[in-house]
Amino acid sequence: MHVAHTVHDSSFTARHDCKDVTGRGPRCGVARAPRIQHGVGVSSVAELPEPNGTEDRPGPARLRLTSALLVVITGAFVTGLILFTGDLRTYWPLYLIPIVIAALTYHVGGALVACAAATALVAFLSPGTSGMLRQIAVGMVTFVLSGAVIGVQARRQQRHSLQLERLSVRDELTGLYTADVLHSRLGEELRRSDRYWVMTALAIVSVEDFAAFKERFGHYKGDLLLEHMADVLRIAVRETDIIARYGPTQFAIILPFSDSKDAAAVAARIEEAMARTEFEGDVLEPVARCSVSVAVASYPEEAAGQAELVRKAEQRLPERPGASASEAESESSAASAASAAIEAAARSDPEGVPS
Repeated sequence: MHVAHTVHDSSFTARHDCKDVTGRGPRCGVARAPRIQHGVGVSSVAELPEPNGTEDRPGPARLRLTSALLVVITGAFVTGLILFTGDLRTYWPLYLIPIVIAALTYHVGGALVACAAATALVAFLSPGTSGMLRQIAVGMVTFVLSGAVIGVQARRQQRHSLQLERLSVRDELTGLYTADVLHSRLGEELRRSDRYWVMTALAIVSVEDFAAFKERFGHYKGDLLLEHMADVLRIAVRETDIIARYGPTQFAIILPFSDSKDAAAVAARIEEAMARTEFEGDVLEPVARCSVSVAVASYPEEAAGQAELVRKAEQRLPERPGASASEAESESSAASAASAAIEAAARSDPEGVPS
């Protein structure tokens, strides 16, 4: 089954093409992004590209001065040892050391360059006997293959490390920042506000009747709802705004250079966009709707520190009498975790924004 989700708003139109549980192909794409103005200046929101599998590919190995010097020093040491002792047959295999260092640091390309340099030095130092040349040739081929294997493994390890780093700061379901990253970035933005005498706002988005939606359409469709809501939020804010998954059914947005009036306009825009968005239901009810509540607070206009800013925004969220006990417990846990994160940030940066 294929269902199209369309967001209708006066400032933008976005279309989410979503596929069913077969998992074939991308489930969500955005046709066009708006230009939204709030706070200082206008920022155009970039289109959300379909995942192409290239996000976690590591770029070319950067030149590290320390590693380069280590390769050169070890190669020079081996060359000096051979010149000092005059024993090429015994010590030329030590050229494997700079080759391995180059492979670990610069991967296959570095290993090949180091092998070429070692081959040139050995050829220069070789007495020229046929038996010695054959031995060196076989050894250098072995070094090249070994360096290539080590370089490939180092490349894979770097890719794996980048993927783990990305997962540590991103929510697995929505791809948004985690709550820990949110609080860290919020502290940075508040310090910037103090430095440049500008305002920063925080918006907390709470999904209404999520338990009823999940009970009606199932756990998978509930996860899909949160994923699509994250897409709508990406469209509805500026590129400079920071979006995070704040709790199981909550999102949070940092709005730099925005006062309470600007934040209220963004909140109204988000609520209207969510109310007009058609989410995926089931066979009997293909189109479903779900609304959100948005609460905002600004610094230093309405709060004197990071903890107070978060508390103000949370207190302004309307109570949800229909929320399940598990939802209430999860949101309470999220609030406790938020407070712990703020206290940890304050301890690590005692001269930062007052809590």
